Formats: sequence, structure tokens, C-alpha cells
Amino acid sequence: MKDMVKRRKWFSCLGSGALLGMLKGCSGSKFSFRPSFPSDGNVPPFQGERLNVLLIVCDDMNRRLSCYGDPISVTPNIDRLALSGILFRNAHNQYPLCNPSRTSLLSGYYPMTTRVWNNLDSLRPLFPDLSFLPHHFRTNGYWTARVGKVFHHGQDDPASWNYAFPAYRSVDEADDRRQTSWSPYEGSIGFLRWQAVDVDEWQLSDGRLTRMAADLIKNHLKERPGQPFFISVGIVRPHLPWIAPRKYFDLYDLFSMPLPSTLRLIPTGPPKQVLHYYPEVQDLTDEQAKIATRAYYACLSFADTLIGFLLDTLEEQKISDKTIIVLTSDNGYHLGEHGGFWEKRTLFEESTAVPLILSAPHVPIYGVQCLRPVELVDLYPTLCELCALPQPAHRLHGRSLVPLLLNPRSSWNKPALTMFNWTPYTGYSIRTERWRYTLWEGNDRVLELYDHDSDPAETTNLAYDSRYASIVKDLDALLSVRRAHGSVP
Repeated sequence: MKDMVKRRKWFSCLGSGALLGMLKGCSGSKFSFRPSFPSDGNVPPFQGERLNVLLIVCDDMNRRLSCYGDPISVTPNIDRLALSGILFRNAHNQYPLCNPSRTSLLSGYYPMTTRVWNNLDSLRPLFPDLSFLPHHFRTNGYWTARVGKVFHHGQDDPASWNYAFPAYRSVDEADDRRQTSWSPYEGSIGFLRWQAVDVDEWQLSDGRLTRMAADLIKNHLKERPGQPFFISVGIVRPHLPWIAPRKYFDLYDLFSMPLPSTLRLIPTGPPKQVLHYYPEVQDLTDEQAKIATRAYYACLSFADTLIGFLLDTLEEQKISDKTIIVLTSDNGYHLGEHGGFWEKRTLFEESTAVPLILSAPHVPIYGVQCLRPVELVDLYPTLCELCALPQPAHRLHGRSLVPLLLNPRSSWNKPALTMFNWTPYTGYSIRTERWRYTLWEGNDRVLELYDHDSDPAETTNLAYDSRYASIVKDLDALLSVRRAHGSVP
């Protein structure tokens, strides 16, 4: 295990380009195995000393990260985390909006059961006795803490935490406004607002919260030696407004910013009623789109520095070999795709897909990409198994990812399911390794089918092409099975 700590320190000395080149694909070369583990993948059941858990949840972070193949993103700390664990290239949220997605992740239920479909709904009236993920760890002997936005604001579960701060974002958010008191913003188009600020990371609320989380880890080790922790850190960036220290904006050349091929291409697959564009941002000029995109990238790099600070804290405290690290986001985010979407709340790939990296020191394989479709709802059973905890009393809708951690090429017949409601339609979308199939139910029944082998931008709807009728039939049956599974608590 000491070798793993040394390896993580070595990763931190490498540039992101070298790191990306080392990350192995699921269908590529042989896996790398940690020292002291057999290379045949035969690992005994997880038992013995319980590991700590550090769950990092970013807000609106899409996969424009260097370890996911983005050619310009500067995210070296996320890269080094990927090299110490498994990067899931095909991970998806269950509802592309903050509160529904986080409720699903933390409860282990699909949104069809939670009935949390907006940022105001609460799970508790329907399931007053349900044990959320951190609460389950707390009742099984863990010290649990939250710093920042983990549950959506106003929906926190006090019983889940031994310590929680703050109610939402930070009491120091007022300081953000004072430190960055511009009128108007440096950049503002409709609801898109951004500002490069001349302060360092630690004077902004995300930086303050990250330092607080690091201090919690240090203090816990001193005050409660031997007791494992479950600490979750919510990093608001890259959620709007896109505020970051100026040095992160300076990382990116404005005129080199990529624009999506579908920036001005209105999709024809979904019902027109669910294409909820905002007129003030739909028709940006190329220059405006590049300016906004650079601000988003700046916030990605800002968040990456904070993630690196947490990784460094684990190394400095010599507990990297005793801590499971999960990094993910509540949903993806559009940067102008499909005719000018600048948010989440669609059933296209940019909205449903999230980064998901899981590093567990007692899993033998590391530095590998997994292509199987997985879901945020899978994290609850996964962490229970990795930490040798019993499953909770309620039936979880997800499936443990441990088989994929032990062998990313393992057979996996479960697609990723995402739903979204936009009156008068409710949409259900499943993602396999090759296909995205979406069903909209409302005034009529509308189907979408996209082949990611030939059409990763999801521009050509094949659902009504007779050559794909058998595929539509099979995927529709698979969707029905997943909906039935996710509708029963």
C-alpha cells in the first residue's frame, strides 16, 4: 500500500499530457495491477479495516476534462486521480437537474420512485424512514460530514451527518460578492454571467470550503483515531455564475476555444415542446460563444485545483492507502450544442453524461477506462460493498460497480437510464455502449435513436428508419424493464 502513496505523488509530478497518454482503454493494453495483488484478478471479499470515503460532487461539470480526451482542458489533478483508479467513460445521471439527480444518487432510488423532478421537491414526505447513503454509513460506525452542496440546497438531511456546513454553499458567499463586486459582470448575456477575479482560490467560497474540508480530515484523524470517515465535499464550480481567479481564464486562448458542430443545428428528434431554448442565449455569435466557453473552462480548472488540494491532504496525512475517492457531478452541461442549449435539462449526451472516477486502494486495477454504461445510482451499493457494509433496508435500484472495478471488461447487461419531465412530455432515455434510445410520452409517443459509433453528436435520429426497427424493438423492451425496476421501492 505504501507503493500506492508513492505512485500518487509521482503522478502529481507529471504533466497532464503524459498522464492522459498513460491512461489505458478498456479494450486496449493489459491492465496495471497494484503491488501485492495477483494479476489474475482473483481478489478475496473486501473485509478487515474499514476504509475512509471522500465523495467529491461538483456542480454542472461535464466531461470536457483532459482525462476524458478533451484536447485543451487543463485538469492535471483530475487526471492523476484517474490514473490511480477507474475512469468510467459512459457514466450518466438519472435526472439532469441538481435536486433530482442528487436525491437519486444519495437515496439509491430512480426518479420514477423518488418523484423528485424539480429543485423544490423533497423525498421525505414519501419515504420518511429511508436511509440516505451518508446516514447508512453513520449508522454503521462512520463519522460523517458534509462541506458545501451535497444535497440540493433546502433538501439537506441532518440525520445523515455528524457535522454539516453550511446550509448552502458558504456563509462566506457574501465575501465573494464583496471581493467580486462588479456592476455589471465582466461578461453577461442573458443568464450567462462570468467574471475573472484578481484574488486567489482561497478567498472565494469554493476555496474556503475546500480548506475547511481538508481541516476536517486532519482534525478527525487527531480527535477520532481509528474511526473511519465518510466526508462529502460539494464544489459549486463550474455552476453559473462562472467566477474564477483570472489566472484560470489566462490558461485558455479565446480564439482557440472549440465550438460544437451543432451550435446552429436545431434537433428534429425530440418533441418541439421539450426544446426549451432561452432566446437571449440561443443565437450567440461565434465570438460570444467562445467567450462563454472559455469562462466555463476556467471554472473547470479552478475546480481541478481544489480537487488537487484534497488529494494532497490525503497524501500529507498518509491516508491515501486507506481512503476511497469518488469524483462526480450531479449532471452534465451543454455549451451551445443542439442549436444553442446553455444548460442541462435535456436527454442528449452532453446533459446526461457525467464524469465518474473511483479510486479504491484495495482494488487491484488502476489507471484504466471502463466503457460500460453506469449510473450515479450505482454508487450507493458500490460503496457499501467496498467498505464491507450491509446493504440498507430499502431496495436499491443501482448495481454495485465492484465487478467492473475488478475487471472493467466484465459482462454488463444494464444500460444507464435517465428521465426528464417537461410538460406535456416525460422522457426516458437509455444509453448502452453503442446506442442512445429515448422515448417521450405525452400528447403522442416520440422515439429517438442515435448510433454513437457513427454519430456521437446525436444529430441523426434513426428511430423511424425501417433498417433499425429490430434495434428499436429490443431497446424499447430493455427500457421497459429498467422503468419497471426503477418504479418499485
